Amino acid sequence: MTAADETDPVDQRPPIWTGHLGPLDQTDLEAAKAFYRTLGLRLVHDLGDAAILELRGGTHLIVRRVDGEVEPGRAPFDFMVDDLPGLHAELVAAGLEPTPIEDGDTHSRFLISDPSGHEVPIFNSHVVGIV
Repeated sequence: MTAADETDPVDQRPPIWTGHLGPLDQTDLEAAKAFYRTLGLRLVHDLGDAAILELRGGTHLIVRRVDGEVEPGRAPFDFMVDDLPGLHAELVAAGLEPTPIEDGDTHSRFLISDPSGHEVPIFNSHVVGIV
């Protein structure tokens, strides 16, 4: 199946996907692992000074421990979920502090900061077809 051929009746997924995101530097790796697991990622490898967490579809987020300061700011990725209000409510109940949900033209979203200050946008999904 090529990128232009989406007529395969057996497998209609796009032929390419993201393998790895990161590494995303963290000052407290244990807190980062707990945070991203609370968001819904699955820990697949704990390497001592780094960890690999898995998202739907097999994409891996790599977080690694660093000494010193991490410059806070927008994470170099965003997440999408099927139930944005549900995840938002779960995060508030877990004692985290996501921003209020904002409605947009294409997506609704909220932001949440990880333990090292990376601001992670979380959007509602607008997936088309099977992925």
